[in-house]
Amino acid sequence: LRWNQKVVALCPLMKNAVPALTTEMKRLGRNEKTFLRRGNAKKVVDNSTVLVAIALACRENVDETLAPEEDERLAAAANDFNEKANATAAGKGDFAEALAAMKTVEATCNTTCHEKFGGKAAE
Repeated sequence: LRWNQKVVALCPLMKNAVPALTTEMKRLGRNEKTFLRRGNAKKVVDNSTVLVAIALACRENVDETLAPEEDERLAAAANDFNEKANATAAGKGDFAEALAAMKTVEATCNTTCHEKFGGKAAE
């Protein structure tokens, strides 16, 4: 799926929506026991799906980021995490792989956008 025009402004997404999604994903995915508790896995998977959609929609806005040459990097990282989280939630994946994929998403956010939209890079 490819948009050929700017669909949204990045700043409101990066200051409001993305932190809310990623904060909840990190909280619910801090360890395997928490991830697999009740509806937590579904919430993480749902949030990662929304993050993929945001990353895809924002590819035309990369000129607003710190690394405009990396327009596909966040979408690829978010999609990889979404796939691994789905597999883990279904009992067919490795939680450690899903956690590593989430850390890749966070690192990508830090290097491409976070300092521009949210101040210092997240730790």
